[in-house]
Amino acid sequence: EVWNGSNLSLATVRPPMPPHMATPEVFPDIEIDPGEHLFVSKRDASVYFDQLFIPKSIRLWFGRPAVKVRDLVRLGGVAFEDVRRAYTGKTALHDDIVIYPLCRSWPMGFSWSSFIAQSVLLNCCVAAGLGHDVLLASDLPIPSKEATERSYANVCSRNRRHSPQRSDALCGHRYALATDDVMLFTSARVGAIDPAARTLRALDEAIQRRGVQAATHKNVNDQLSETCIGVDFCDGRYVAPNAKKVCRLLVALAHCISTSP
Repeated sequence: EVWNGSNLSLATVRPPMPPHMATPEVFPDIEIDPGEHLFVSKRDASVYFDQLFIPKSIRLWFGRPAVKVRDLVRLGGVAFEDVRRAYTGKTALHDDIVIYPLCRSWPMGFSWSSFIAQSVLLNCCVAAGLGHDVLLASDLPIPSKEATERSYANVCSRNRRHSPQRSDALCGHRYALATDDVMLFTSARVGAIDPAARTLRALDEAIQRRGVQAATHKNVNDQLSETCIGVDFCDGRYVAPNAKKVCRLLVALAHCISTSP
């Protein structure tokens, strides 16, 4: 749900940009060795903004439009008993009273919500052993080969029961983050099997510890071909604009040309 928080946003300090937001421009700069493939994995937070609770001390500032209890129960799918438990007014609650529901989670229409959402999931990645030195973002240096290999060793050191095998010693990790999507890119020798398994396990555990519910049906594990924020990763070696979107763009362009005076 998108909540109109424009007035409240104007009354607050202007938020910083969401930290290190992923953009497609960084993907062509990923480098791998001739004997390697790039494996793509993804994790997604389920209805992410609805999981990020607002502190109780400021919820009064996040009121929604007035509504009668009768209409909220009849049209909003909320039981009267649920309204009664959440009601904090001094007037006796009944069907015809007008109430102002409060947001319990950071609404998408509020200026600080994107910054908070990006920061929470970024902290999950750091807790899993994925540092800023292997984060793909336009405001950060491109991760070096040495940094990506250190990242893998760091994940294993934080999860000692998941020790690296000799065949995984040259694995390298880098990742990108776009609000509720974590994209992990693992470089490994051609023919490697599940090279990101240890990192994904550590990431899943870090997300679970933070209390974020993942959309597990959207999980992607070690794929050679996958789409990330409008960019197609192909056969573990190449990147290209998303084919479906390019086709739609060409059709629209052809239409504009054919109908122009």
